[in-house]
Amino acid sequence: MSTKTNFQVSNNYKEILKKLFLFLLFCFSVLAVFTTYAKIKQLENKLIATSSMLQQKKTEVEIIRYNLKNQLENEGIKLDSNLNLTHFKSKKTLNIKEVLHEKKLFFRISNKHCDICIKQELLNLKSLSDSTGIQNICIIATSYEERTLHFLLKEYQIPFPVYTLTEKQLSFLPLEQHFLPYIFIAETNLIMHSVFVPTKELPFLSKEYYLGIKKKLLKS
Repeated sequence: MSTKTNFQVSNNYKEILKKLFLFLLFCFSVLAVFTTYAKIKQLENKLIATSSMLQQKKTEVEIIRYNLKNQLENEGIKLDSNLNLTHFKSKKTLNIKEVLHEKKLFFRISNKHCDICIKQELLNLKSLSDSTGIQNICIIATSYEERTLHFLLKEYQIPFPVYTLTEKQLSFLPLEQHFLPYIFIAETNLIMHSVFVPTKELPFLSKEYYLGIKKKLLKS
């Protein structure tokens, strides 16, 4: 083989190596781009998830703050001594003092309230009554058609007394302005306390509330 031929082979070999190097460089560049893009996308997804979680927490804090304000506004209010309640089943009308011969837990509901919230708390109250008995728990309802309320109580097999009245009779309570279901304890002196506004978004708050309420009812 001549020197010229050897030189051509050498040049061809170098050209092949150069192309191979450029090809590998291109592959590594593409790989680096895709890896970087994947990491950026992963980071972006994490940021979106974090942002969503922060927004959810912010919403929860706002709900808690709003409900707490409403609860405190009603804490310590004395019920109207002229308040009359009608027993849903017997249709007998009783003065609030007759109902409060001992302290009781009241769950205030209306067909204008959050339906899911009401049903969730009915289950919680049934569970509570398993520990405390049904004698210290009552429901006060407004704005229900009799048939609708009947089926609601039947569906959840509510064992404790249910009383009906008009919204106007409760208009002295600040919470009535917000169309929210709420729970409270009333003493024999008609004073309200332990006011609680449940919310379907924060069921753990109801759980904590009932743990504390159970002790108060068992002391009566």
